[in-house]
Amino acid sequence: MAADLLELLDREHISSAHLLGHSLGGKTAMHFSLLHSERIDGLIVADIAPVDYPNRHEHILEVLSHIHPEELASRQAIERELSRHFNDPSFRKFLLKGVKKHGDSYRWTFNLASIIRGYSGLQEAVLGWQPHEGPVLFLRGGESDYVQEEHLVLIRTLFPYAEIETIERAGHWIHADAPKEFGDRVMAFLDRA
Repeated sequence: MAADLLELLDREHISSAHLLGHSLGGKTAMHFSLLHSERIDGLIVADIAPVDYPNRHEHILEVLSHIHPEELASRQAIERELSRHFNDPSFRKFLLKGVKKHGDSYRWTFNLASIIRGYSGLQEAVLGWQPHEGPVLFLRGGESDYVQEEHLVLIRTLFPYAEIETIERAGHWIHADAPKEFGDRVMAFLDRA
């Protein structure tokens, strides 16, 4: 995925950029920044650390693989299907952001089959030979266990100038749980970076 990101930046003639990634996107952004530090103006990592994680999403992926948006008539029908498996309305809203209308039907905007195939590799730690010494913001949810105190040593090793902030009333889906505070902190970091 870091190679895909490099290809995108090159194709669009973007010499450097600010990157923001949540969870898997955060791991991708961290990996990219360690490989291509010169292409990063600022890095924002939302509720993920550069560590190995146990399997946390197998149930979610299993459920999504059995929901076929193209067979459902509306976003409300898709949400009803999601509600059979997920109680949290903000999590369902987050998943619905991955549904788009295409012609007369709906579809997932992400490549679910590829995520399922590569899931074990996606859980692995982020490694780098050289630390990324540019500006970095780690935002973690106060009600999430994804970024723990023992992870801070590795974060500081790979990203020595990282700022680490907590949004207290947010879980792992930090941008969905606290969108205003998340946005305010992102914009403040971008102003500084």
